[in-house]
Amino acid sequence: MVIQSLVVDVTLRGLGIGRLLMEQIEQSARAKNCDRVALSSQTSRTDAREFYKRLGYEVSSTSHVFLKRLV
Repeated sequence: MVIQSLVVDVTLRGLGIGRLLMEQIEQSARAKNCDRVALSSQTSRTDAREFYKRLGYEVSSTSHVFLKRLV
């Protein structure tokens, strides 16, 4: 499954909304028999990169496309 765009309003960050959205996305991917989720993030978005890494995503290319294998 590919995530095209995911943005949480800056005033609402840190409340767990992004984590809940990602959990729902991963559940949906599993239900559709996807074995991984892919997304990209601008290299300047270090906060977003760290967020995805905390969720278990790994950088898979120099354009910072994150993948998480769904087991």
